[in-house]
Amino acid sequence: MTVYLDHNASNLIDSRLLDHYCEVLKSHQANPGSPHGAGRQARALIEEAREELAETFAFDIGDVTFCSSGTEALNLFIQRAFDWQAEDQILFGATEHKAVTETVKF
Repeated sequence: MTVYLDHNASNLIDSRLLDHYCEVLKSHQANPGSPHGAGRQARALIEEAREELAETFAFDIGDVTFCSSGTEALNLFIQRAFDWQAEDQILFGATEHKAVTETVKF
């Protein structure tokens, strides 16, 4: 029997989300930054998801940001969370992920 204990790195996707994701991929193939109709449709789907998340978690819609990876999300959070001053010090553990340590060092 195999027991998987690294759920911080990866996890199974809820089947409802996976089904919805696959349907969107099958029916909407466009760059959401493009001005043509398909691009505007893709952008509308992203904005609809942003609104649903904001409503679900009681966030302002402008506070919902989509990232392509955990590293990108950590980097963005750390950069936005602190009002950096040259004399400031940030402490973190020796076992912290490189996405954290490298961003803090930067």
